[in-house]
Parts: sequence; C-alpha cells; structure tokens
Amino acid sequence: MTPSRLLLPLAVASSLVLGGAAVAGVLPGPAPTTADPTPAAVERAHGYLREGPAATYGSDYGAIAEVDPVVVEVPDEAGRYDAVVTVSFAYRTKGPGPFAAAVAVREAGTSGDGLTVRPGTLPLAPARRGTATLRFLVGGLTAGTSYDVLPSVSSTSAGRWRNVVRTTKVLVTVDLTPR
Repeated sequence: MTPSRLLLPLAVASSLVLGGAAVAGVLPGPAPTTADPTPAAVERAHGYLREGPAATYGSDYGAIAEVDPVVVEVPDEAGRYDAVVTVSFAYRTKGPGPFAAAVAVREAGTSGDGLTVRPGTLPLAPARRGTATLRFLVGGLTAGTSYDVLPSVSSTSAGRWRNVVRTTKVLVTVDLTPR
C-alpha cells in the first residue's frame, strides 16, 4: 500500500475516536442524587440443631418433641424488620401421614402464639429418608428485641396406624430486612 492509502483509514479512525472523546467530554454526566443508592442491608443469623423436633401420633395418643429455640437479636438501627426464616433439615417418617412443619417466632423467653408466620404450616411428604428446605415470612419484628425461633413438626392420629416424624441436622437461617 502507498503511504496515502494508509493515511486515509488512519485519519478516519482517529477522527472517530477523538471525535467520540470530544463529544463524550461535552455531554453532561449523570445528575447527582441525594438518595443513598445502596439497598438496605440484610442481617443474617444462623442456628444449628443436631437433633431437631419430632412428633409421634397413634390411635389414642400424641407426643411432640420440642427443641431449644434459636435466639435472634434484631438490630436497633431501624424501627421494624421483616424476616425470612429458612429451615433446612433431614427427616424420616413412618406411617401414612399427613406430616407438616412450622415455625413459631416470639419474643425471647415468652410463651404463647407470638408473631404471625406465613404460611402457618407446610406439608412434608412421607419419606424413609428425606430432606426439606422450607421458607416462612414473619413481619413486624421490633428493633432491639430478641426473638426465639422454634421449628416444629407434627402429624395427626392415623387410626390404627402410627405416624412418626423425626428431624436431624436442622439449619435455621433468619434474614432480617428493615422496613
């Protein structure tokens, strides 16, 4: 190629690059914002139970084995928090069922119904050896307060059969988000 043929593409390319840079220098940048673009931080708490809740039901009796609660301390940085409670566990059942799992959340050291948890209960499929991960939503936790998180399992009387559900390796995770 001759030198003039090399200069023409070089001149076009440099004008495009430099022209684009010149135009970019003239265009206004993004408008300043006053709101913090960072989303609200999620606080996470974990608890592990080697042996979890259990339940046994027969034709004329029922028994529920409860566990110590996982205690969650809500930060005092915001007024109210919502929580997503995730419970993962291994489980075994005997009998036809039905079987269910639930979570109760209440102020630490108190008894009673506590806060509203949605959904109230979730079904567990009968399984010789199974695993499950269940999620629950709890709203209105007060900042600066400690809460007991209590996973549970249950069944019903099975007529002439016996229903048993036992859980192990229970991991409770609570994600708190300020409202």
